[in-house]
Amino acid sequence: MGSNCSCAGREIKEKLSKEEQILQCTELLLGLSEVNAFHYDKDIARYALNRHLDDRLLRRAYESMGLDTKFLEDKESLIYKFYDSLVTNRLDGYDIKTLACLGILLGKGEIYKKAELLFKNYDRDCSNELDVNEGFVMFNDMMQITFGLIELAKFKYPKKQNMLTNYARKLKESRKNSWTYIQMLLFQGGLVEKLSIKEFIGAFEDQTVKQLCSAAGLRRILLEIEGIATKNNKDI
Repeated sequence: MGSNCSCAGREIKEKLSKEEQILQCTELLLGLSEVNAFHYDKDIARYALNRHLDDRLLRRAYESMGLDTKFLEDKESLIYKFYDSLVTNRLDGYDIKTLACLGILLGKGEIYKKAELLFKNYDRDCSNELDVNEGFVMFNDMMQITFGLIELAKFKYPKKQNMLTNYARKLKESRKNSWTYIQMLLFQGGLVEKLSIKEFIGAFEDQTVKQLCSAAGLRRILLEIEGIATKNNKDI
């Protein structure tokens, strides 16, 4: 289906489903599409305290990047609720790894530079290797952001709630199988337990793995795996 979706001063002209039209317009609301993922990562880390930011520190980080911070003044705003959905511990605030992941998925940057950022962000023990468990944490953060964006879209476009709810259901049903598939691509089906930064970045030569560097690309993977699973179930 053709798309001609104009939003946030930018026109999207691609062959997109209605759901993707809405979600890509929703992503633009966050204002990160013109921010370089590397600079975003650097500024978030610069203002973090014990690898976390509260609203005050997030405001300072965003102001340093020239990003709109008005949403932080209104906890009932849709944008604030989206960011709040990324918080897993109220006392700690925003985890910089989750925010950095958001910058990678929505920000600008070359694929291999984004891959390097992902590696450094999720090498939590600073071992210069990424193991399967750390890869799973990365995938879970990506999924948390994915569903947060869908919830934001549902509030922004209330008439499309049913359609977006069904879309989210498809993605959730694909979650387990998609991680298995991504794990197979990254860790060679379990033959490799850990990846060096060179090996991890090298994995992004694969066309599917490359899609992990954007929110829209991740959704494409999830939908592709969901479609395969649905077909296999019908064939049984």
